[in-house]
Amino acid sequence: MLGAFDQRGGERAGGVVTVDEKRGVILAVHADPTQAEGPITDLGDVILLPALVNAHTHCELSDIREPLGRPGMPFVDWIREVIAWKEANLATPQARQNAIRRGWLEVKRGGAARVCDVVSALRYGDLPVYDDPLLHAESHLELMGHALGWAEDALLKAREFVGRPQASRRVAAGRRSGWQAGLSPHAPYTASLELVASIADVSRKAACPVSIHLAESEEELELLATGGGPFRELLLERGIYRKEHFPGGRTPLDYLEALRPAAAVSVIHGTFLSDAEIDFIARQPNFRLVYCPRTHAYFHDRSWPLARRLARCGSVLIGTDSRASNPDLSIFDELKFVSATAPDVSPRDLIAGSLSASAASSAGNRLNDWLVIEAPTDVADPYEAALHVRATLKGFLYEWRSRDA
Repeated sequence: MLGAFDQRGGERAGGVVTVDEKRGVILAVHADPTQAEGPITDLGDVILLPALVNAHTHCELSDIREPLGRPGMPFVDWIREVIAWKEANLATPQARQNAIRRGWLEVKRGGAARVCDVVSALRYGDLPVYDDPLLHAESHLELMGHALGWAEDALLKAREFVGRPQASRRVAAGRRSGWQAGLSPHAPYTASLELVASIADVSRKAACPVSIHLAESEEELELLATGGGPFRELLLERGIYRKEHFPGGRTPLDYLEALRPAAAVSVIHGTFLSDAEIDFIARQPNFRLVYCPRTHAYFHDRSWPLARRLARCGSVLIGTDSRASNPDLSIFDELKFVSATAPDVSPRDLIAGSLSASAASSAGNRLNDWLVIEAPTDVADPYEAALHVRATLKGFLYEWRSRDA
């Protein structure tokens, strides 16, 4: 073994890991193999990495084989493609449940022990019962509404979703991991400012997390500022545009301020947030910014200012987004992509930031909380080796224990 990292991203130089087979935990990491007792299984040239968090995805879109549309296409045209695909493929609760289950499996295979998943289920019962002991899932109910009746219906669904008894533990009997209800007022072009503020109040009272797609495109900023542009045309096509809902003169900051009372807020994408809006997020202890690297690259030639936002916010979480804009749901491959394309962010800082997110959901030394990374031996720095283009995720450490049992 080349080495291991602890839950804060610090390196543990080591050659042998001692485990308790019955309890399924790591007892010690030894640099000197002679310090280990008992039989030794050779894992090869690998690095052990704590399991990660996929901070944003849409598992219900996991049956999409390749990203919809084409790279760099107008964002609103891509939204049309997503709407058409969902209407054709998610017409029944069973279809949605099956897709979400497949998505959960792909997320786990991609190195995540925790996922924040946005779902557009119509009712609480449309979601599959969570039964995976190795993945903690937050399901954020997607909520839309501008017209009064539509927004009121969304608010009723939100209260029902998070108000169910045992809503934070909707888990099959005997399972150790967990499921939690969350809410997602989708985006400014689909959720009114009043609905967003009401959802924040529901979140505060129910102590549930919230996520919102915000400042994802220039077309969104145009709609907020002027009430017009390509999003206006899309909403007119769908029969849901009303001039009074988009009076102009608004910015993403209005939505950030409306969300301030929420228990926890994930701001997804934030590509076109201003410096003042980034500073607002940095000042809120309950806010976190989420970057989806390969999805961003699918739409934009400009780079996402990760290093600058890390410096201002302290941390930025990483998500895969969905297969509608990404080839897979592997958070490990997402981190490798960032490492290869953001030379101003060191692999050490990237790993430390990603692991600080997973540490909160990890028991620390359980075998199912650790990833086995086959790393190149000709790269001296273990952080660079772990996220090198030639590094490969081989699976969770418990899988090796099972194979050799």
